[in-house]
Amino acid sequence: MNDDQILQAKTQLANIIAETVRATHPMAETIANLGLEQERAAQLLCCNAEGFILDELFRILNKLGLDVIITIVRAQENRPGCIRVARATEV
Repeated sequence: MNDDQILQAKTQLANIIAETVRATHPMAETIANLGLEQERAAQLLCCNAEGFILDELFRILNKLGLDVIITIVRAQENRPGCIRVARATEV
């Protein structure tokens, strides 16, 4: 695991946050309910997660009504473990 993987995972989480906020009406009210300063909310809407920590992004996802489920699996042989973010399809 390296810093690039962590930043990529945070960026993917920010993308999910941005998609969810954009799909929510009214968007301004949704952003206000997240408890973020306008500048940080705008940063997330641009899918920029720099300066955010993972648990902060998890809390924002929860406030948007999304569950965050973490699954740990053994890495394939001959490669180190990695971090991946996947959005489950709606059922």
